[in-house]
Amino acid sequence: MALQVTIPVIAKDPSAFLPYGFDLSVSPMPFGKPYLAPRETVTALTVTSDPGITVASSGIYNNAAGVPAQVVAWIGGGTIGTSYNVRFQFTTNLGNTDCRSISIQCVAR
Repeated sequence: MALQVTIPVIAKDPSAFLPYGFDLSVSPMPFGKPYLAPRETVTALTVTSDPGITVASSGIYNNAAGVPAQVVAWIGGGTIGTSYNVRFQFTTNLGNTDCRSISIQCVAR
């Protein structure tokens, strides 16, 4: 049986220019394991999106413990009533590569 994963859906006004992302040092599920292993850090990040929304910049940031584990992109634009997928592809210091996605639904706010 395959694990079913739900992609987070986030409402965003087209005029908003905000940061979106993930902290990979915490578990995405209650009582689950964090994505990153002890002493594992994010070393590279590429963020891509569907056409029509703008990824202005992206970066890797330290979490509260000082570990480079947060992947963040500053996103703006879009058209009301349209959904956009944004993909965060990252590599760790242990050579692991993975991707996390969000869906941004543009709405008037």
